[in-house]
Amino acid sequence: MAAAVALAGCSQDEKFLRADNVSLEISAEDTAEQMVTIEASSPWLVDAVGGADWLNDAGTKWLSVKYDDNIPNLLWVKATETNDNLEDRRAVIRVASGDGLALDISFTQRAMIVRFNVSPSILEPFDAYGSRAQTITVDTGLPWEAFQLDGDWLTTTIDTEEDKNAGTLTVEAKDTRSLTERRDTIVLRPVREAYWSYSDSIAVVQAGSDLVVHSNVIDEETVEVEIPAEGGEVELRVQSRAEWSVSTEVPPERVALSPTEGGIDTGEGAQVVMTVTENTEEEEYRFTLTFVSAGKKYEYRCVQAGVAPEQEEPTPQE
Repeated sequence: MAAAVALAGCSQDEKFLRADNVSLEISAEDTAEQMVTIEASSPWLVDAVGGADWLNDAGTKWLSVKYDDNIPNLLWVKATETNDNLEDRRAVIRVASGDGLALDISFTQRAMIVRFNVSPSILEPFDAYGSRAQTITVDTGLPWEAFQLDGDWLTTTIDTEEDKNAGTLTVEAKDTRSLTERRDTIVLRPVREAYWSYSDSIAVVQAGSDLVVHSNVIDEETVEVEIPAEGGEVELRVQSRAEWSVSTEVPPERVALSPTEGGIDTGEGAQVVMTVTENTEEEEYRFTLTFVSAGKKYEYRCVQAGVAPEQEEPTPQE
């Protein structure tokens, strides 16, 4: 396609080829058409478009170049997509005229300016039991993800604004049954690997418990003490970093505890024997075992199974 142009006041013998802008530069997100005015002493055309960054990551052209014989002195250039890369990309548009002249127009689309801000950068230590959730704010225009490096004692929930990527990460800690504090790291980063250099890491600490009760009848998930209907003695082992006491809300003739208090023991733990009488009812019998240490309460739900209902004997057939 050639474009003819007539310029008043120019000598017919003068050969020229010029443009009002030979260096176009746009932002990473700019995909609007850029107009270049071409002046030439003879018809011209786009001879070549080249450059090391001519193709995008998907292998297709990211630059559109157009001109029209009906508008002979204009050239339209635009980026067909946002530049999501961290480096500028460039192309060179060569215009050639019938007089044998050539003109290079450079086109640069700037690199994406990545915004990925996380606050706060430090979370307060989580309590061992009943800790409150904490929120991290993520200010970004990019899709992002979050994960923890170790263990599974943290729960993270991402909440982003509608049609936007900025949002929050809510972090919750499960109760711990250990005297020792535990640590983990939450990583927040853009989903796209090219932007991982903008990742942010937040250290998370959960304090160890002041008191932990161990027993083979304690369900680790529900922290319930499971007792058979016939009752009997239940052995508990108490580890504590402070003095402690234990009690229930039921009469001692139903549930007896011995001993009912103890001191610091971070080793094997002190033994407590809980003696439970038989449950003669079909319904479960429930009560709470309450330990108090260092001004905090540690409650264990106790469930004693009910007796199995009596089976009626079938009536003999005559």
